[in-house]
Amino acid sequence: MYATVKFEAGVDRPRAKNAPHLASNENRPFRIPASSLVVKPEGLFVAKLNDGDKVHFEKVVLGRDFGKQIEILDGIASGERLVLDPDVDLKEGQKVEAFSK
Repeated sequence: MYATVKFEAGVDRPRAKNAPHLASNENRPFRIPASSLVVKPEGLFVAKLNDGDKVHFEKVVLGRDFGKQIEILDGIASGERLVLDPDVDLKEGQKVEAFSK
């Protein structure tokens, strides 16, 4: 059984009058548990779950390292479900039993 987490990120947005160039709708980085990263020869990935609870490995771009959390600059979006601490034997397309933490 694998633990998953559905997350939404809250981001403080600067006031447009103070910094109009920072008030865009650009994607902001997310922080995820460092244990969610999957290291492969092709790079760093996270294991996402689709609507059918099947695994898809998505390549991610890392930002800062906060110890137990890692900043993700690209590769995930708000509301996506990630596998926490994925097993090394987890395969692309594998169906898993999902539960929320």
